[in-house]
Amino acid sequence: MLSMSSFVVPNEQQVAAKVMDGEAILINLATGTYYSMPATGGFIWSLIEKRMSLDDIVRTLATTYDADQPQLEADVMSLCQALCNEGLLTIATEGHTSDTLLPEPGDRLAYTAPTLEKFTDMAEMFALDPPLPGLGTGPAARS
Repeated sequence: MLSMSSFVVPNEQQVAAKVMDGEAILINLATGTYYSMPATGGFIWSLIEKRMSLDDIVRTLATTYDADQPQLEADVMSLCQALCNEGLLTIATEGHTSDTLLPEPGDRLAYTAPTLEKFTDMAEMFALDPPLPGLGTGPAARS
């Protein structure tokens, strides 16, 4: 069960991911389904890869974007629950809680709620020919 103190991490056995130009592209290797998370969603995925708690993700978003805390909490919880339901995230027992991961306060960006777009049109092709020689599945491959 997710809570704001939960640490979520990419399900490295089942997901390949890359953030490009602020958009996260995810592939569920078990189903062949792929996903897109533009803008704020891509930023959240980059924080998930740092093994931050949901609370720290929200604090980082509050420092970066012009949005209120309750809205950020609801959006992060909803997105992470959807990612867990799709098998893309798992709940970890530990992660990073250091404030050094938080950006310095400054001008905040306009906020748009994160979205998870799901595409199944290539699932059969992925099942026949796994797609990932160039994507990789480990954290080093996503840098």
